[in-house]
Amino acid sequence: MSLCFCGRAARGFAWHDFSRTPFDRPPPVHACSMTCLDIATRRKGQMKANIDEQRAIAAASPAIGAFLEDLGKSDLAVLTQQEWLAFLTHAYVTVCAEVSKIWENEVPF
Repeated sequence: MSLCFCGRAARGFAWHDFSRTPFDRPPPVHACSMTCLDIATRRKGQMKANIDEQRAIAAASPAIGAFLEDLGKSDLAVLTQQEWLAFLTHAYVTVCAEVSKIWENEVPF
């Protein structure tokens, strides 16, 4: 199964540039939703988190805020590049862990 650029499974949404000849055409774009397809083809839109991802973000928010408190900074603009990358990594890993917890009992395999 192919993946959408956002990391979710592509679910039948695809786009081909038929205005070009077959040998000059870029590969097709596969997406998980029309929103991602719009973003991928640079048309419009913004990726929206699904309901489980929204729940995971809400559950991860205290841990992400605690990370900033441990740094002693609340203004993201004053973070160094290393602190910024550590913050993004922590936020990503924490949210992914929460999504895994939510889906733990729902995925049949």
